[in-house]
Amino acid sequence: MSDGQRMDDRLRAAIGELRDADMAKTPSFGAVLQRRSQVTRVRPQWGAWAAAAALVLGIVVTYRATRPQPLQMPSEVGALSSWTPATDVLLRQARKHLPIQTPRFGA
Repeated sequence: MSDGQRMDDRLRAAIGELRDADMAKTPSFGAVLQRRSQVTRVRPQWGAWAAAAALVLGIVVTYRATRPQPLQMPSEVGALSSWTPATDVLLRQARKHLPIQTPRFGA
C-alpha cells in the first residue's frame, strides 16, 4: 500500500467518525416536526403597526416642512454666460489677414 493510499484511508476514517458524531447529535425528523407544531406564532399588535405608521408620517411631514428650497440661478450667472472678452476683436482682425488660398510660387 502506498503512502497516498494510506493517507486516503485515514482521511476517510476521520470523516466517517465526524459523520457518526454528527448523526448522534441530530434529532429525528419526527421530533423536528413535533417541535415546530408546538411553537406558537406571535402576531404583531395593531398598536405597533399604528405607531410605525405614525412615525413614518411624522418623519415625512417634518422633512417636507424643513427641507431646503431648491437653488435658483443668480442673475449674474446669466450675465457671465453672454460675456465676450474685448480681445475677440483682435482675433477677428488677425483672421482677416490670413491667406485664404495657398500661395503659388514661380507663376
